[in-house]
Amino acid sequence: MPPGTRTPGPTGLPDETNASHRQPGPLGIGDETVLPAADGATPMPLQATPPKEITEPSPVFMDKGLTLKNVVTPLFEKEPQPADVIQGNIANCPIAAVMVAVAHTQPALLKGMIGEQTVDVVSKDKSDSTWSVKTNKLLTVQFRKGSPVEMSRLLYHNKESDLVYARASRNVSWVSFIEKGYAVWRGGNSYNGLNDTTTLNGPPTANKVMEDVVGAYEYTAPAATADKDLLAILAKAKTKATIAASQATLPDESPVVANHGYAVMGVSGKTVLLRNPWGGEDADKKLPLKDFKTAFQAVLQEK
Repeated sequence: MPPGTRTPGPTGLPDETNASHRQPGPLGIGDETVLPAADGATPMPLQATPPKEITEPSPVFMDKGLTLKNVVTPLFEKEPQPADVIQGNIANCPIAAVMVAVAHTQPALLKGMIGEQTVDVVSKDKSDSTWSVKTNKLLTVQFRKGSPVEMSRLLYHNKESDLVYARASRNVSWVSFIEKGYAVWRGGNSYNGLNDTTTLNGPPTANKVMEDVVGAYEYTAPAATADKDLLAILAKAKTKATIAASQATLPDESPVVANHGYAVMGVSGKTVLLRNPWGGEDADKKLPLKDFKTAFQAVLQEK
């Protein structure tokens, strides 16, 4: 099924093309089209600002029956927290793991990445020229490179009205919108571009995500690093965003998910503290260093 397949029906947002929906501006002139003349001069026509047109990113092409709905929950409530992040239905753990790691070490960085302004926004679908939705909030996400990524507050929901892709464990929306911005930018304006099991060219690697979100990073291979040195590196995860990539295959009894990215939260003695970006009650893991060296092929840490 082609990208963009979903139910384009009710989104909870009318296509507000009627002028009666417009909000009065700071002059309180509502639907007027001219500014009052000064000293009897000819009235000056108002310069109408056209709405910002946004083409919404396509969903993963195998996902059916999705609906775009406006999300009005606040971006943040106090500081971002590692436990906020729930990876969702996209098989690309690096962006979720990096968000966990940055929330653990530099929550202010995440808050500084997202901006919001009140602007008329018209969302469109590249696969359906008849569909459009008007909202009044424009979000921007600034990664380490490139221009700010512009997007609406629309997110994909399933038939049960649950968010499908990355979401937060509490009533905040920063997790969803950083991922959406990444789907627009690195995913080619498609969530499919972030999904390991469906995109043809492969999703952004852990290395690329680290570079895009935190900037310069250092790479360490656990199996080739002395215990003392590895512990020193992992201990820095309390202040420097750090993720670890597990081996492509692992025994069935392993507590670590194979071919998956984890946020490193620090060490306790010779035990490595990890967090799975899937979230939930079992997200936090404690792994003896010897088992960590066996289960993980790489550690990426912010410089």
